[in-house]
Parts: sequence; structure tokens; C-alpha cells
Amino acid sequence: SRGQRMLLEALALDVGGVVSADRLLELIWPDDRPENPSAALQNHVSRLRRILPEGCSIVADGDGYRLEAAEGSLDVAAHDAHFDAACSSPVEHRLDAIGMALDLWRGAPFRELDDDRATAERARLVERHLALSEMLAEALAATGRTREAIADLEALRREHPLRERTVEVMMTAYVDVEDKSSALRVYRQLRDAMVEELGLDPSPALRELERAIITEERTAEPSRRPIRHVGPKVESPVPRAGSIPAPASSFVGRRDVLDRLANLLAATRVVTVAGPGGVGKTRLSIQAAQENAPGFPGVSMIDLSRVLDPTQVDDVVASQMGLQARSEVSHLVRIVD
Repeated sequence: SRGQRMLLEALALDVGGVVSADRLLELIWPDDRPENPSAALQNHVSRLRRILPEGCSIVADGDGYRLEAAEGSLDVAAHDAHFDAACSSPVEHRLDAIGMALDLWRGAPFRELDDDRATAERARLVERHLALSEMLAEALAATGRTREAIADLEALRREHPLRERTVEVMMTAYVDVEDKSSALRVYRQLRDAMVEELGLDPSPALRELERAIITEERTAEPSRRPIRHVGPKVESPVPRAGSIPAPASSFVGRRDVLDRLANLLAATRVVTVAGPGGVGKTRLSIQAAQENAPGFPGVSMIDLSRVLDPTQVDDVVASQMGLQARSEVSHLVRIVD
């Protein structure tokens, strides 16, 4: 029943933690509670206990209940483990982990709950699922199955036409099979759709990739492309030691915010620009960097949004700074120096 699904989702969302009976009653019967709410809740718990898989149990604890689950018995935990394994593997060796994660997908989870926490967790898992689909395409391309990767990406793009990451991987895949016109076609279709539906241009990274394809470069910046592992190093072209992307349009307004950023940059070592997606944080930051660059030598923009493996962050930063690898000195030490 829907009540049992809501009960299970609420407990699974906080596995190992106690969810109060009042909270469960509010979720299952928000408006019209049964005559005996405690008995009705106990009935749901009893029915749910009968169908739980091995390794999972619902335990009464104080004024509520908690879900106990053995390691690996919950699909969410297993999905996250496979995702992490895929991210930490060389791109050409990710297929097994990606396949196991995708096999666990049954659609967006926690669909019966509409509170903020469930919404955030659902969004996190959906985003990971989409990232896995894109990682699968990259892995297929890395193992010589680029046409198969393109077919999967075309299907993903039809379902999520405004997703920039999908288009980025597609553009790279099309270039790999020497189909430059298709790479530019999917970019322009995305650009037109974004302008029409959102009033926004594609990201600077994607615009740079389009420019690089037009000029027959693979990509202009190492941090503008998905990181691919080749042995212990990161495959990348020769970087520039200092760079800020050239904006595609003039910057209008938000003078007060730019002045505040200038004052903060002069007074503190770390400044973070925060806000919801799509409000223009990247464009604002680029403008602030351009205006304040004369006061700082060698200003660069380093895009880490495409780095899935945390161990590769040092490599990407060092590459963008123009540091050459030295076997006796780690990248981190040279960056700090």
C-alpha cells in the first residue's frame, strides 16, 4: 500500500536512525488520521516486516522506529558504492562498476515523500544516475565503442534536452569519430533551446569546446574536458599558466556585488560566491576576476566541475598552472610552493 511505501521510504531515508511515530503518522495520514493512529501505524509496520529482504529489519525504539540494514542490503548504499568505485577507476576500466550501479536503478527514489530532505536526496541520486549514464558513454568511447556511446547519448539528450554535460560528452564523441558537423549541430541545438526556454547561453566551458572544434583543436583547456586516466597521469594538452575565459557578451549590472567582491578579494584569501543554479555565479566570478586581475599575478580559472575522481584535483590544478611533473616532488607540494 501507499502507506507502507511511505513508511519504508521515511525509515530508509534515515537508515539506522529513529523516526518518531508522530513524524510517521504525519507523513502517512497528513489530513485524515484513522480512529486509532498508533494501532494503524503498528499494523503498517507489521505488514512491512513480513516483506523486508534478508538483512533488513524494523526495530521499535523509544517513541519511534528505525530501519536496521546490513551492509550492502540497501540498493541506495550499493548504488553509491558502485558510483564511487567507477569514479576512482581509470575511464577504460569503469564499465563493470557503472553497469552494476545502473542495474540497481528503478526510477527516481523516495517518490512518496515530498519533504525537503527527501527531495534533496532524490535529486542527488537522479543526478548521480545521469552522471553514470554519461560516464558509461565515456567508458564505451574509451574502449573503442564510440558509435554505441553516441547512440546512448542521443537517447539521453532526448530525455534531458537542456543537460550541458550530456552535450559535452556527445561533442567529444562525435569529434572522436571525425564527425565535426554533428558535434557542432548538437551544441547549436542546445544553445537555441537554452536561449528560448531559459534565456541563458551555454556555459563558458561548452562555448570554449565549440570554439576548439571549429578551429580544429580538440579542446583549448585541460580542465574543459572530462578527465581521462592514462596510466598514472592525466591526458591533457599543454596548459597556459594564467588564463581567464573571454566572455561572449558584455556584463551589465550588479556593480554593487562586483565592488563587494573586490573588497573581499583584497582582504581575505578565500572568497566563495554562492547561489542557486542559473543565476550567473560563473559569469559574475569571471567578471570579478578580470577586473581584479592586475592586483594578482597569474590569475587562472580552473574548472573542477568535470573532475569525478578527487585524487585528480592536484593534477588538474598543477596542469593549469603550467607545472611540469617531477617524480621526486608531488604536485601538491609544487602547487603550495
